[in-house]
Amino acid sequence: MAENIKTPKVGTETENKKEAKKISMTEEEFNEAVKLAVERAMATMPAMQPQQILQVTKEEYVTILFLGVIAAKTSVVLPKWGVISLAGNTLDIPKKEFIQGLGVPVNNALIRKRQIIVVDGLTAAERKRYGVDYKDGELLNQGNFISLLDYPTDKVCEIFSKLCPEHKHLVGQMFYDAFLNNDGRVTLEKVKALNEISKVTEPKGMFTTVLEGIAERIAQ
Repeated sequence: MAENIKTPKVGTETENKKEAKKISMTEEEFNEAVKLAVERAMATMPAMQPQQILQVTKEEYVTILFLGVIAAKTSVVLPKWGVISLAGNTLDIPKKEFIQGLGVPVNNALIRKRQIIVVDGLTAAERKRYGVDYKDGELLNQGNFISLLDYPTDKVCEIFSKLCPEHKHLVGQMFYDAFLNNDGRVTLEKVKALNEISKVTEPKGMFTTVLEGIAERIAQ
């Protein structure tokens, strides 16, 4: 007697398509589901802190030039600013420290006498405020300060005639010190010419002492 074998019921092709449609999902529906899942995940994450950008302000500097007279093997201490060991040298100072140093008597005196001049680092308004608003040609600069004694008479006189009274006196001191050190660049011709021009500022002449000294040496 044959056994009854039950076979699984197989639906028709139309029924199978209907069933697949029930369990399938369109591409649009799939994308929407992914979008919702991402939004839910993001909502549960802790809020991210905005990135902070650190801005570093570049420090400003003021450049000063020392045009005073410094004896050999000595130096000039400028509180808040630094140390100068050679005439004609410069210092770069943070602007904040430069302004603070203006209140120090020795610094202030050198600024007023124009033995220290501000080369760079201040605005036009700041130069007026701190009394360092110089006119063209009224000051010695680093180049002609160092080379002044080397120049011929005509060039020395041209520079000297335009200088402010403070720097004319500085030139007089430079020639006097050079004369004491028997510097051959201090000639009678230069000193006589400079002394004549200097009478506009000082009636007796700023180089009279040097002239007298040269005369004594010649007489010997």
